[in-house]
Amino acid sequence: MLSIIDFDNKVKAILYPQVMFIETALKSYALEMIIREGKTKSFSEIYSKIMTGYKSYPTQSEQYKKAYKKRLDTYNRIHMAIANAFGADNNIVSHYLKNDENVPIWGIFEIITLGEFGNLVSTFDFKIRQYIAKDIGFNIAYDSKGILVEKSIFIMKDLRNAIAHNNVVFDTRFNTNAINKTFKSMIMNDTKISEIYFNCITDYIVFVAYMLKKLKRTKNEIKNLLMIIIR
Repeated sequence: MLSIIDFDNKVKAILYPQVMFIETALKSYALEMIIREGKTKSFSEIYSKIMTGYKSYPTQSEQYKKAYKKRLDTYNRIHMAIANAFGADNNIVSHYLKNDENVPIWGIFEIITLGEFGNLVSTFDFKIRQYIAKDIGFNIAYDSKGILVEKSIFIMKDLRNAIAHNNVVFDTRFNTNAINKTFKSMIMNDTKISEIYFNCITDYIVFVAYMLKKLKRTKNEIKNLLMIIIR
């Protein structure tokens, strides 16, 4: 019988490639939507055309101010990420900047953290966020606020960071965000599994399997993944 430490290491080894696949797929869905709706790969144009979620709120409201500040902060942090990548001789960033060209959005996706990617998505126009959620296959009936995509990214971010840094995962101490009730309700409804609270690793395993299904992995692939974990 596996010890807790051995089980923890086994789960991390099995989940890591799946988590990386999900991260890449989520960025691909977002990238496709940006290009389709914004018809641009320029971050400056994305800032003006796509990062407009603040417009959902009344101009004088606190929500408007908070959303606009998040937009500005995200813009600044992404430019800082570009500067840091250039200083570190990142091949993609260096290629474009040394040719006096702006780094395209796909290149930016390569250098920003998963958390920053979540922040970026959270600034998108409401309809863009819902389009991405619909393309992924989320139940739009649960997405009246257009938050499902960003919430899935932040859940994945905590799990990914814990695995990448070889932290303990079995007791979910890596969880840094309160899991949105609506997101939990959607997963419970779609999977027919009750009492998913993200307070144990099995809930995260269900979440990974759920995301893999939405991202078009086959039933056999998902079943095999789960069988390897429980053996």
